[in-house]
Amino acid sequence: MLTNTPLVEAQEAETTLEFLLRLPWLPHSRERSGPPSNSEVRRWLERGSVQINGKAARKDDVVEYPITSLVFFGKSKSRTTFY
Repeated sequence: MLTNTPLVEAQEAETTLEFLLRLPWLPHSRERSGPPSNSEVRRWLERGSVQINGKAARKDDVVEYPITSLVFFGKSKSRTTFY
């Protein structure tokens, strides 16, 4: 059963890039095996590949809490939904 429980706890104001880089889990890198590099996460955000609460997130956007939906590569076959 899905609920609207926040995915992560609220923090002080932070950018989307800062938020993603502090997460303990991210999709594996498409460029190499293992976790993505900081620059790869930045490119995901520049390309609109990350959606937070149903909106495309950009690297300098301020994260709005509560976060109830986090989707990576929403238009791709390799779509990854965390909530």
